[in-house]
Amino acid sequence: MDILVNGRRFTIFTGVFDSAVTFYVGSPKRILTALVNTDHCAVKERQGHIDFINKTGSNGFSMELRDEDSIKTHVIWLKKWDGTPASIGVLSHEITHYILDVMDDKGIPVRVENSEVQAYMQEYVLRKALEELAKKP
Repeated sequence: MDILVNGRRFTIFTGVFDSAVTFYVGSPKRILTALVNTDHCAVKERQGHIDFINKTGSNGFSMELRDEDSIKTHVIWLKKWDGTPASIGVLSHEITHYILDVMDDKGIPVRVENSEVQAYMQEYVLRKALEELAKKP
């Protein structure tokens, strides 16, 4: 179970590609420690409170994490969600990174001949994410 400092968490499964991506909005403790040594962010703990330091100033990112058994987990983090065109743009951008990673994992070259695969996954994951984000927290 993930503990969220603030925000929300949900996972979307893409059965066709046997993949899943977990979305976080806000500051989830689970991924903060995994991200501490990346260029994206740092974690600072003071008096039991964890501060999420966004080094790049980005409003979101997509990445893959591997656990101790090398099992891959896809994560998309959004700084915030307010349903504005800017938030939807960040969401779509990060989903694209996830999809390209899945295509690479499955050996599907990214080129015009395979654009329907990318378009299908983009539509599916974006629609599912928007449905989840439309729910009241």
